[in-house]
Amino acid sequence: MQIRPKVSLIDEPVHIQIDGLEPHSYVTVTAVTNNVLGLTCSARSSAVFVADSNGSIDLDTQKPVSGSYDCADGMGLFWSMAIKDIQYTPVIRNGELRYGPAETVVRLCVEYNGEILCTADCIRRLYDPDVQMLNITKLDMVGKLFIRNGNAPALGLIVLGGGEGGLASPMTYAALLASHGYPALALAYFRFEHLLPNLREIPLEYFEKAIHWLRHHPACNGQVVVYGRSKGAELTLLLGSKYPEVAAVIASSPSSVVCIGDVEQRPTGGYRKYSSWSVDGRPLPFVPWSDELCAEAERSLRNGRGIDQVHRRALLEADGIERYEIPVERIHGPILLISSGDDHWWPSTLHCERIKRRLSEHGFPYRCVHLDYPHAGHVIRFPGVPTTQLRMNGGTPGANNAASAESWQEILRFIEQLHHEGGERD
Repeated sequence: MQIRPKVSLIDEPVHIQIDGLEPHSYVTVTAVTNNVLGLTCSARSSAVFVADSNGSIDLDTQKPVSGSYDCADGMGLFWSMAIKDIQYTPVIRNGELRYGPAETVVRLCVEYNGEILCTADCIRRLYDPDVQMLNITKLDMVGKLFIRNGNAPALGLIVLGGGEGGLASPMTYAALLASHGYPALALAYFRFEHLLPNLREIPLEYFEKAIHWLRHHPACNGQVVVYGRSKGAELTLLLGSKYPEVAAVIASSPSSVVCIGDVEQRPTGGYRKYSSWSVDGRPLPFVPWSDELCAEAERSLRNGRGIDQVHRRALLEADGIERYEIPVERIHGPILLISSGDDHWWPSTLHCERIKRRLSEHGFPYRCVHLDYPHAGHVIRFPGVPTTQLRMNGGTPGANNAASAESWQEILRFIEQLHHEGGERD
């Protein structure tokens, strides 16, 4: 069995070819690992292939006859892994939050008639060995900065997670972006260290300080792009519209409006509702939810169902919706939007269409790229990782993988073009 390359970044494709088989024989190829993105687990996939007349199987070009995926895709065994027994303990202390081991071993096994013919290991790196992680734990900023040693100053990114809070998710993106040569700050904004425990009226001024800090860091060339997913995507659009220092915005599964942040039941009945964000100590107006919608969302989450229908209903029923819209036309640079048609958290495709319409109405002078994936769910990330966790997120494993693979390459191209344009201006 040939695996090329044997060692690769997690977002890089690998080529798998098996030779020396009986022509036209049926063989099973299995992939297993005990770690996904730094989390201990049991993950497994398998597929049955028919060797060609030369006794060879090329996973890039051959479709399996059965198994955990059903298309010709050299990375199919990686993204179709079913994950079990995942061990995840929320960590709220920066010094205790690790991202590792830096390398994950995926073992591939070829079987014929119940007999193991060969095995081989594929090493997948979560980030480049030259990437350094620096913990930033200050009163006015908490995050992890990833920089690749020896790089010239480059465009910097601030990576923002979603409604889960903390840093566990954004640091996976920041580490990978740094591996591609861009200093990246995974920035926490609630449910971590001394920050607020809930998504309630987070001051936008907190992010302004982080933008200023990264712009003046020696690893950064002065360009700062904000990249957020889900709730973080809503936030990136707000930051870009408020702070001209933001050179561009990448918003994956965004909202076109300021959405509700948190709710709590009152002892006397009903709900108290909170804005997600504040400016100058005042909460930003947000699309209102009735007590009925709050109760429906709670029931849905409790029963493992999506809440996209709640967000959609609130959006369509709101009076004076203009009051809650994010003024995206004030963003001082290009925008990359990513959405999915089977998003179970909120209607991201609808929101992106609203964003584009507003930009057009205001004669937005910069480019806006919109990538929409009708059959994908909420979790569009980078390629090379399992996309089989559909509960609450939507989509199908294949559609989610295709969206992740294409959009990640578009993100890297978008950033590279910005970096090049910034260098020309300098």
